[in-house]
Amino acid sequence: MMKLSLPRIRREAAWVLLLVSLGIYYIAATAHLTDNRDIDSGDQGAYLNYAVNMLDSNYQKMGPRDRMPVYPYLLSKIHEDGMSREAFFERGKRFNILLSMAVLVIVFYLCRWWFPAAHCFTLYLTAAFGMFLFKAGYVQVELLYYLFAFVSFILFLRMLARPTWLIAAMAGVMTGLTHLTKASILPALAIFLTFAAAKLLFEFWRRRRDNRSGSLRDLAIGLGRLLLVPALFLAITWPYLANSKRAFGHYLYNVNSSIYIWADSFAEAKAGPGRHHDRYRWPDMPADQVPSAAKYWREHTPAQVAQRIGSGMRSTLSNLFGVDQYRRYLLLYLLAAVAVIAMRWKQAAALARNFPFEIGFCLCFFTAYILLFSWFAAISDNARFALTLFLPWLYVCSIPIADLGPSIAFKGNRFTADALWVFIGIIWIVVAANIVSVAGGHFPHI
Repeated sequence: MMKLSLPRIRREAAWVLLLVSLGIYYIAATAHLTDNRDIDSGDQGAYLNYAVNMLDSNYQKMGPRDRMPVYPYLLSKIHEDGMSREAFFERGKRFNILLSMAVLVIVFYLCRWWFPAAHCFTLYLTAAFGMFLFKAGYVQVELLYYLFAFVSFILFLRMLARPTWLIAAMAGVMTGLTHLTKASILPALAIFLTFAAAKLLFEFWRRRRDNRSGSLRDLAIGLGRLLLVPALFLAITWPYLANSKRAFGHYLYNVNSSIYIWADSFAEAKAGPGRHHDRYRWPDMPADQVPSAAKYWREHTPAQVAQRIGSGMRSTLSNLFGVDQYRRYLLLYLLAAVAVIAMRWKQAAALARNFPFEIGFCLCFFTAYILLFSWFAAISDNARFALTLFLPWLYVCSIPIADLGPSIAFKGNRFTADALWVFIGIIWIVVAANIVSVAGGHFPHI
């Protein structure tokens, strides 16, 4: 009789738990497909049309510059000749559920590089039943973008902590794919390059100050690794960027980030450049009427700017913490991280001293994106923008929970429990309650 070792039993149990949870996820997601009946809501019809246009032109026709091509390309692969728009919509919804399941498995195994298996499974459950489930049955790009942006974020952190040529190459390629999925990763790339360059120069100066090895050759190698990231980003995106330059006169042209972001409302943008086919060419209208940064700052007072940011901030934070199903997880992870840091503040301070640039990057990342989403809320305040931060939030909060939590024990007369397992138990209970709530018909649409 074959004797099973404890590690093998654990691996097989992990596979069973993963498959069972994915089965529950699939059943819950497909049970609510009928809730999504409007093809043209939430850009769903636009993505379906983009995919069909790709097929009709044999992938030669230039796509509109309000959405990026990766997700429509995937949709085009499930389309069949003669398929009606309604049938394509139904197939697209089911495709998106399966895509979301693949994304979740990748998230689980990606986190295995840094966290204990039990914590990774808990983070995966949080992502699955705390947010992904409620967007799975919609023909939208967001879940794929959330994955790509999350991977890029982790690679940026990895490059800051322990840079290698391989991580640099992966970061460059991943950032390029992320941009071609949704044009929102450039601020993160700029923040990363700033902090990485600052750390590189600081460490070079510190080694020279302390009379240690700090040759220009080491600096050149570090700079080469760093520059590989934007170089590969450009290599991946160049055909699309060059196409934009030829058609619109701008490499990074996108109606949202190039024009609409400087309007006071979506209605203003649609009534102006939107009526001049801004998605397919630079709007044919007087230059002083096209929304731009110069025009906006010239026509608005500091008080109006502050009012827009303040109003948008309230809307963004409401979107991020406004739905019970995912708000509870964001707060639980944050509270757990704060509690662990407070209980192990000396160790946490030592950890922070070793990684100041990584911490600075995270703080700037979240601050910058919250401010950008707040500014853009005047045009669109949909929750799908703010939820870009969901996975990075869980990941950053998980670092102190996983690193410092196991060293804290809650001791009583009859039991002793590590803080990490207490946290995991709480999250699993909340996930179970969430599943029961969804089964009872409480299914929010975000």
